[in-house]
Amino acid sequence: MQTHLINSGSIVVVDSAVLTLEDGMHFYEGIFSGGTLRLRGDTSTVFGYIASTSLKVFDIDHTVLNVYEPFNPADTLRLSDAEVIGPGSLKVTGHLNWQGGTLNVPAHVFPGATAEIRTGVLPPVATYSFFNEGNLTQSGSFFSNGDCINAGIWQITDGQPVDIAGQGSFENYGSVVLCSDTSGLLTFNVPVTNQPSATFTGIGAIAFGMGLNNLSLVEPGCAVGTLTIAHDFDTGAGVTLDVEGDQPGQYDRLVAFGDVSASGTLRIQTPPGLILTDTIDIINTAGVFTGVFAEVVVPPDFKVLYRPNGVSLAYSPMVGTESTGLASPWQLSPTIATNEVRLATDAPSGDNLNVWVVDAQGQIVQVLFLENSMQELTIPVADLPAGLYHVQVVNGKETFNLKFVKL
Repeated sequence: MQTHLINSGSIVVVDSAVLTLEDGMHFYEGIFSGGTLRLRGDTSTVFGYIASTSLKVFDIDHTVLNVYEPFNPADTLRLSDAEVIGPGSLKVTGHLNWQGGTLNVPAHVFPGATAEIRTGVLPPVATYSFFNEGNLTQSGSFFSNGDCINAGIWQITDGQPVDIAGQGSFENYGSVVLCSDTSGLLTFNVPVTNQPSATFTGIGAIAFGMGLNNLSLVEPGCAVGTLTIAHDFDTGAGVTLDVEGDQPGQYDRLVAFGDVSASGTLRIQTPPGLILTDTIDIINTAGVFTGVFAEVVVPPDFKVLYRPNGVSLAYSPMVGTESTGLASPWQLSPTIATNEVRLATDAPSGDNLNVWVVDAQGQIVQVLFLENSMQELTIPVADLPAGLYHVQVVNGKETFNLKFVKL
């Protein structure tokens, strides 16, 4: 096979034209401008210092692109089972269409840019750092052997199983979004950190095979839907849920196939005037639900109910307060206490009840449960700071409010 070497110079490809370098053709150094440069075959390569400020499309097909400085195609870079090598780096300010092959250079997708990552004959592999600040869509597998950082939008849209694997890690400072017509599965087989201000959102399932350090928010649903975590889960900075009704498919749900530890803020968002006719389960776990959210933000008259295996939401106007004047079936004694208070009734409701101890700032400091036949409950208060407290008994339909002072 004869080898053709273009040593240096300037090549102008008109906007509507395509320049193709086939097997054995090499471009060493120079300037491209105009339309499309296509490299195709096992041995065609581009070497050296390439200025490409006005080239419309680089099409690298089953071959090698060698870069010695930051390489920034003006419009589109297509990589099809290709390899990018050299001491330089890849800058994407337009569009990256990556279907298989290896990036053996650091890559950066800038704000305002777009990228597609798909499996070709070969899987896509990033050997060095991959930094996304744009809008990226992934389908199939992606192997990250360096640090993978998302500060933009990382979308999974086709509803098929998708995985991120390799010897690197994944840090999310932006949004990881599972929003497709059908529920998908995203599996991380690298360590994951969800940094403050970042989000995981969508419908489908996420598995963290190498662990998750969750420091930020989880937002189930694209409109409304269910987000499933395939193992134990710490809610981190909190969970945001949209509720549009009390029928299946009208409210977000977070489901975990393990234990859930609550922390951060639980925020419930509803349309104006919404009234639920039934209690809905918004967080479910196959294991044990522990802890309480540091803050719960809900519309007026909505109540969050903690259960041993999750959290429910009810529309529950307050009764038994001075404003309503309605009597509570529950009595609390003593009303001035140092060690414990006793909650009792002569008429058990037959329902499982939540009992909250709430401080004067509105923070829940204890969560207890009354099974349907229980008529009394002793609440330890010795460790609480001195002050005024409310004991709220919630049955999913109404809330009874009582008070005591801790000395």
